Amino acid sequence: MSNLIVVFGVSGVGKTTACRSFVTRNSEFAYITASEVLRRATGLPVEQLRRSSKEEVLANQKILTERLPDEITKHGAQFVLLDAQNIIDNGRDLIEVPVSILEDLSPRGVIVLEADPNDVYARRNGDGRFRPSRTPEELSEQMNLIRRIAFQQAARLDIPCVVSRVTRSFEMDDCIQKLLSGPSA
Repeated sequence: MSNLIVVFGVSGVGKTTACRSFVTRNSEFAYITASEVLRRATGLPVEQLRRSSKEEVLANQKILTERLPDEITKHGAQFVLLDAQNIIDNGRDLIEVPVSILEDLSPRGVIVLEADPNDVYARRNGDGRFRPSRTPEELSEQMNLIRRIAFQQAARLDIPCVVSRVTRSFEMDDCIQKLLSGPSA
């Protein structure tokens, strides 16, 4: 069974914060961001990767599948949390990452993080990182799409998918436990 757990969620939902908090308390887990793997592989800044054309985004996903195994090996952890996207918003399009990419990664399961769209909107506008400008309504629609696609991808790969709502005191412990407890998670 794979040691990779993919964490999806709209940009600004709190994936990075939740994953980092979890791995600092659980030494058997490591944390990797897809954007950092791609940044190192392509030499492009993350902001430029986020603005890439649909064709470039899809080509980058293939690079991710090629480079991730080495990144996982470097960490040497029993489990790895991969902060990634199944829907990439480049400011022009919402680009669905093909299930074949997820299949190539061979994850043990998928976690989808969601939050109040107004909270996500405030976070996205207050942290200084480039993210496409979206209204709370658009963010809500995007979160629904991410969830729907994640469930479809997980079903196709016969892996568990756990959805969790991020709040101020959110920790990933429960959703990791659900995912690791078995296929009926």
